[in-house]
Amino acid sequence: MRLEDVLIHVNPTGKDIFLRFHLKVVQTSLTGSIDVESTVKGGLIEKLTMEANESIGRVYGGVTFLIDGIDVEQDLPRKYGIPPRDKSKLVLNVPPDLEESVRRIGKGG
Repeated sequence: MRLEDVLIHVNPTGKDIFLRFHLKVVQTSLTGSIDVESTVKGGLIEKLTMEANESIGRVYGGVTFLIDGIDVEQDLPRKYGIPPRDKSKLVLNVPPDLEESVRRIGKGG
C-alpha cells in the first residue's frame, strides 16, 4: 500500500491535544489482503503518538497527544501514470509554538 494523502485535525484542550487523522491509501497490489485501518493505527499512528508524548510532551510540560479517530479512505491503483509528488502530504493545524516540533515528528526526527 502507498500513503497518498494525510490530513490531521488538531484540537487542543488544556494539556491534551486530540488528533483526528484522515488517510488516503492506495493498495498497490491486488494480491493478498491486509486490514489497512488496523495496520495504520496499530503500526504507525499509535507509535508516532507515543513518541510525540515522550518527546514533545515532556518538553512542553506534560502535553499529551491522544488519538481522537482515524478515517482511512482506500483506493485502487491508477492504471496509468504516476501521481504528482509536489502535492502537500501533511496539513498541520497546531498552535504556533508546537508547529516546528510536530513537523520534526512528521519527518521522523
